[in-house]
Amino acid sequence: MLIHRVILPVLLTGLMLVVSSCKSCSSTGSSPCPTGQKGAGLILLNKVPSQGEGPLLYSGDFGTLPSSCTNRLDSFSNQSTFPIRIVEKGSSPSNCLSSSVRLNLNQFSTQADMMKVFGDLHPKLPVTVVACVEAGGNPPDTLSVGLQYTTTP
Repeated sequence: MLIHRVILPVLLTGLMLVVSSCKSCSSTGSSPCPTGQKGAGLILLNKVPSQGEGPLLYSGDFGTLPSSCTNRLDSFSNQSTFPIRIVEKGSSPSNCLSSSVRLNLNQFSTQADMMKVFGDLHPKLPVTVVACVEAGGNPPDTLSVGLQYTTTP
């Protein structure tokens, strides 16, 4: 069975629309999980209220898709217009500038980055992403992070 899934991010509201169409579905119209189906999405990380000293932090959740299937994260990318840092697993967010994975504009994570941030090459969704910006100017209200995932049964 072949299922095509299109994910359309809506930047202004942070919503994500998932549209599925099925070719060769069973006569009941139902379909098993399409093992290996690839998908992508965009999350907007919102500012976290300041805790005093330290970097300005952003946080967001990704992965609550309307599906009975399991989705696993393959990689993430920086879709903001400047370098960002994603906090490593087990690190304090206040150490974001020193215990993080740095991504330039449109840069994708490596396998080593996935292990540092999530402790797993393909963590099960949903995931929470915490990030910061290095410095300078007026900080943005949101950071954009792209996420690529695979569906498993």
